[in-house]
Amino acid sequence: MIYLDENMIANAKKTAAPRNKNALGYGNAIPTEYMVKLNRGPRSQWQRVYAICYSNAASHYIKAGAAGRRFLDVYSFERIQHLITRNPAPQ
Repeated sequence: MIYLDENMIANAKKTAAPRNKNALGYGNAIPTEYMVKLNRGPRSQWQRVYAICYSNAASHYIKAGAAGRRFLDVYSFERIQHLITRNPAPQ
């Protein structure tokens, strides 16, 4: 399991989450309402945060292309929450 370095998160926002394809709410690619932009230079794009959930707990990650999944730890989620609070989306 490879974790995303929290310092790689340049920005974060909340959006409407895409519909989960699984009617039960479980699965390995459940889209969440969070999106992050990483520190990858001017070509950095917004990436959806996904969840893996097969029980009463979930693991969150972003898709990293050929590198696979990069999982988010508690510090990454704290950074996401801080960035969203600091830069609220316009209503």
